[in-house]
Order: sequence, then C-alpha cells, then structure tokens
Amino acid sequence: MRNLLKNEEGSIAPIFALILFFLIGIAAFVIDFGLAYMKQSELQAVADSEALACAQFYGSCTSGDDPYPEVNPNGFTIALTKGVACPNPTTQTNCVKAIVSTKWDRVFTGIFGYSGNTLEKSAVAGKVQGGYEVFFIKRTFSANGNNQIRVVDGSVAIGESISTTNKTGIIIVGNGSTTVYNGNSPAGCGACSPAVVGTSLPLPPLPTYTPPSSPTVRSQPTCISNIGNYLPGTYNAKVSMNCGINHLAAGVYYFNGGLETNTTTVTGENVTVIIGSAKPVDFTGDITLSAPDCNNGDGMLIYQEPSASLNNWTAKGSRNSFMGTGRIILPNTSIDYRGASSSFSVTGGVYADNFTTKGNVSAGISALPCQNIDSSASKNRLFQ
Repeated sequence: MRNLLKNEEGSIAPIFALILFFLIGIAAFVIDFGLAYMKQSELQAVADSEALACAQFYGSCTSGDDPYPEVNPNGFTIALTKGVACPNPTTQTNCVKAIVSTKWDRVFTGIFGYSGNTLEKSAVAGKVQGGYEVFFIKRTFSANGNNQIRVVDGSVAIGESISTTNKTGIIIVGNGSTTVYNGNSPAGCGACSPAVVGTSLPLPPLPTYTPPSSPTVRSQPTCISNIGNYLPGTYNAKVSMNCGINHLAAGVYYFNGGLETNTTTVTGENVTVIIGSAKPVDFTGDITLSAPDCNNGDGMLIYQEPSASLNNWTAKGSRNSFMGTGRIILPNTSIDYRGASSSFSVTGGVYADNFTTKGNVSAGISALPCQNIDSSASKNRLFQ
C-alpha cells in the first residue's frame, strides 16, 4: 500500500508541473497581448492626431517624419504622406496618411522563444468638400436691382440681417446654405434659394491667421510707359496707384499705409496682400489677383487684422471688375459694389463687415478647398 501511494505521488508531481507551466504560458500570453492591445490603442490615437493635424494645416504640412511631435508624446516612428488618394474623391480632398509604428518587446512570452516584433497603425484624414463657409458677412447683406449672388458649393453666414429687393438674392448652387445668426430674422430675401434660415447661435468665429514675417522695405515704383511693376516687400507709406496698369510680382506685400487702386488695372499671381491696421483698402478698377495655392502657401489673398477701424471699399461706375482667387479677410471693411457692367467674383472665400450690391452687378463666390474661409476644424475629418 505504501509503495502504491509513493507511486501516485510521483506521478502527480510531473502532471502538476505541466499544468503550472501551461497556466504560466497562458498568463504570459494574456499579459503580453493585453499590453500590445493597449499599445495599439496609443498608436492609433497618435496616427489619428498626426493625420488630422496635417489635414488642418495642409498648406504648411510636409511629408516626412513626425512633423507634429506635440501629438506624439511616446516618440513613436512616424511616416506621414501628404497628397494621397482620398477614399471618396468626389466629396473629399487634401488627404494625408499617417503610419505610426513602434518596436514591441514582449515582456513574458520571450521566455517561450517568441522575439519582439513591430506594431503599426495608420490613419487617413482630409477635408470634406461642399458646404464650406465661404461668404461671411459680420453685419448686413443688402442688394437691389436684378443681380444675384451665386455661391457654388459653399455656405453664407450673416451676423445681423439680410435685405434684398426685386429679383436680387443669394443663390446656392450645389451644397450649402444661407444662415442669419444671433437670433436675428432670416426674412428679407424673397429671391434666395434655398430659403434663408435663422439660428440663435453666434456667428462662427473668424479663423485665426498669422501673417508671414514682413519682407524687404520698398518704395512705390515709378510709371514706365504707364506701367507700374511692384516687387514683394513692405510699403510703409500709403500706396495710391497712379499707373494705368500695375503688376504685382509673386510674393508677400505689406501695405502698411493702406492701398488704393484708383480704377486702374491691377494683376498679380501667387500674391498675398496684407493691409496695415486701420489703413484704407479700396480695390477699384480692373483687378485680377490670385493667392498661392494649397501646395505652395496658405491661400490668403487679402488680409487686414480684425482690430482695424471700419473701412469702405466702394466700386461705382461701369469699369469695375474684381476677380480674386484665395481668401479675402477684411472683417471691418464694408464692400459696396454697384454699376451696370461691374462684376465681383471670388474663388475661395470672403469675410467682410457689410456687403452691398446695387444695379445689375454680376457677383459670385465659388468654394476652393484650402482657400475657403472655413471656420470649423471639424471640416477636417478622419476617413480611415
């Protein structure tokens, strides 16, 4: 009997050791893979943040390694690619892909012969097309005559009131809407399509903008054969154009003393115009200007800081034509366009204090990704 008990004890010991080894192995896998799951969650969060940050600052973002370390506290390896194909290119643009990875050194399962490997997560983000806020009027919009403001794939935000007569109105073509904010009445536009809606919400805030540093000091050029050729730089004295034709070379212009075009012809491609605080801004004549595009700049065409005093940009008569591509932010300027053959056309976005048209003015604003006045970062979204 004693020998039998000894034999049973001897057989239980190795079985118990095998069971214990098995349980330890299971625990090791559970712990290691639990840690891996947590690490993957951290990787995904960083991938999402990196992709969204690049989409938000698409104009200045560059492909490469970790351009936004502030969203990568763990120091993961980052591979960011700007300009990838969007999952749905009909409604999405400016897509970027972030791949985030790290070496995973297994804590326990290494004792079973499993070596470390790499964990990786990715995200794709970009801008949703359509419905951008492209036309901001801080106070009032008014129009009369037979003109219609056509807004293509964009929305209109009005802070106080809208008033139109006869056949005038705001016509949204494609995606978008017209909204009067601050609880004010949306009535006053019988020819608007779709109908104006009202909300008690405050007018969306003006997106922040930091102008580039002030470049070389310049003087206003003299006219040669009635042509004035301007170079990028800082013009401290007021510029009142007196040549029949004026050309702005590509670059950044600081008109610290203000700018008046005086019904002349003005052209310029890839330009950004910064108007000095509390200084006059008046673009009249035959004006054709474009800002740097999304890949080479931030899309700003004309800017004056929000603290500037109230100004008037008034275009009267039959010679006035303004064609701009880019963002125009003049939050304390009243734009008044009138005249049977005048036109006002912007591809991008406009922010002004008041906007008035009279007569048969042809006016239109078309959305252009990156160069719109997009007040909400939520327009930049994760797609994958």
